[in-house]
Amino acid sequence: MPTETLPSWQGHEFQALVWLNSWDGLSTATTIQCTCWAVNITISQLRSVFNRMHWRSSAVAGGVLLATLPATIPTPAKAQDLASQESLPVGLESAPALAEAESAGPRSDPGTAEPATPTPTTTPQGLTIWNRPTFSGDWWGGRSELAKRGVNLRLWATGFYQGQWSGDVGSFTAADGRGTKFLSGGRLDALVDLDTTKLGLWRGGGIHAHLELEGGRVPGFRGGALWPVNSGAILPLGSPEQLEATSLYISQRWGGTSLLVGKINAIDLLANDPFFGGWGIDRFMNLAFVAPPSGVVPPVIMGGLLAQKIGEVSLSAMVFDPSDQTTNYWVDGLFADGVNVSLAAQWNGRAWGRASNLGLSYTFSTKDSVDLRSILLPSDLQIGASTYPDNLSLQFGHTLFPSKVRPGKGIGIYGKVAATRGNPNPIGWSFVGGITGEGMFVNRPYDGFGVGFYYYNWSQALEATLDPLLPLDNEKGLEIYYNFALTPWFILTADLQLIDPGKADFAIETVAALRAKFTF
Repeated sequence: MPTETLPSWQGHEFQALVWLNSWDGLSTATTIQCTCWAVNITISQLRSVFNRMHWRSSAVAGGVLLATLPATIPTPAKAQDLASQESLPVGLESAPALAEAESAGPRSDPGTAEPATPTPTTTPQGLTIWNRPTFSGDWWGGRSELAKRGVNLRLWATGFYQGQWSGDVGSFTAADGRGTKFLSGGRLDALVDLDTTKLGLWRGGGIHAHLELEGGRVPGFRGGALWPVNSGAILPLGSPEQLEATSLYISQRWGGTSLLVGKINAIDLLANDPFFGGWGIDRFMNLAFVAPPSGVVPPVIMGGLLAQKIGEVSLSAMVFDPSDQTTNYWVDGLFADGVNVSLAAQWNGRAWGRASNLGLSYTFSTKDSVDLRSILLPSDLQIGASTYPDNLSLQFGHTLFPSKVRPGKGIGIYGKVAATRGNPNPIGWSFVGGITGEGMFVNRPYDGFGVGFYYYNWSQALEATLDPLLPLDNEKGLEIYYNFALTPWFILTADLQLIDPGKADFAIETVAALRAKFTF
């Protein structure tokens, strides 16, 4: 049975591209010395790299939590379905493209690129604990009062039980004895949104934060797959069992113009998307669907995003540091290694009488990168790439069957095609797409399902360099899930993944999981 562990190459160390640039950024954030290919880096190694930042991250994240204690009456996303409101800054469907907002799909409106200040949601009168959107309800009017004052907090607790049914054992799980076992884990997420107008600070603004805490023994990687099969088990990146504020930013609107500035969790920008996003706790679990890696956008960015809406078209520009900012809370050294720029345009409207969208985005980085043909050489012999890494993507969405019981929901088809110039980007081209649905049944309005397929083609320079040391194959995968709503605030999910790993000598793997999400 093959394993992921390889002997050191002639005893030389090289600077690794973690997970093929580690979901677009970890390798650019931290230099990790290893004696084998990047995907063999263990979780314990990642933990040691980031522990030196722990005291700052915990202090800042704790400060945010203490500052919002008066707002600790939660307002979860499910409550918004009853009031037809959005709770996160709308307008960002993916970090590479500010204008890719309000993705098409089962929505009653064409969408907007504005990062709108969240409109508070209260629990309608007459609901019981079995049919209200949150477990805690309105807290005897407390939530309503906080909403009037411009304070919204959503709090979720999510548990995972996941294992590998078939396929080979990878070194990520073999090293600590986890192997293919079914193991449990969990995470807590708190999203805080403050309306500066209602708080009496300034008009049209918002202050936003996302606190994350992940723990347990569920491995993010399984059986030779290069993309994590459980996004919720590996995020926040490099910070297991540590509280992190992965979003801390300010938003501002002037008519059709919107601006976001600060530290931004890229997945938060997909909050309104019915297919992508979801943090691995709402819909799909595989990172390829949660936040399709592009090679040029890190998990957490620090910079600014500007968007302008003109009718049904949104135009945007984004400038951010090329390195991952998960554990960084200061601007010291920002843009020291270069700058990433993203330009995008997206149409949000109706086609064949259904909500639809079509978006085009281009992102490039000026950060100096290593030529993939020299990554196996000692660091002092590596050569720089002759071109900058980039990514061009086309994204689309279309509603097939609108929901009759939940406005803005239904069944839709979605997809994203992306291509790069290759070297120094480890990704050549990719496709991610599928179908999701919610609000399909009158008697079960909160149930949902999804079927997704992804295909990643690696850069020819990368494949040629690693062969035969580590032969790569195009990675492709299928994921199916069903959300069973026991109540609107308690969702039980069954998830199944079938993956042909990017490691050419690894067998096709099957990964199954149960997930429980509790909305306070």
